Amino acid sequence: MKQFPRVLATVVKITNRGKCIFGHQVGDKFVFTEMGCDKPMCIYAQQALIPAIEIILHGGKFPWKKRKGALYWGCSHPGNLYQGRGQVIFKLEVK
Repeated sequence: MKQFPRVLATVVKITNRGKCIFGHQVGDKFVFTEMGCDKPMCIYAQQALIPAIEIILHGGKFPWKKRKGALYWGCSHPGNLYQGRGQVIFKLEVK
């Protein structure tokens, strides 16, 4: 069976005074494999991250990303527009 990399998703920023509706906080870490996430995560964040994580797991590239290293990706909450709840920004790294 093919060995896929692991993707570490770390919360690096939460817009709008740092409030996430699900309770995620800066510094929270989640590990993704081909089998999913290692612990509970907001479904909206998962839905936003999965396309990028699938590309990373299968060795794909992002045309706007010229160097190796972390990729930054946000959840689908629109930040200040959504009744005071913030958008969570994740740093995605291959581990």
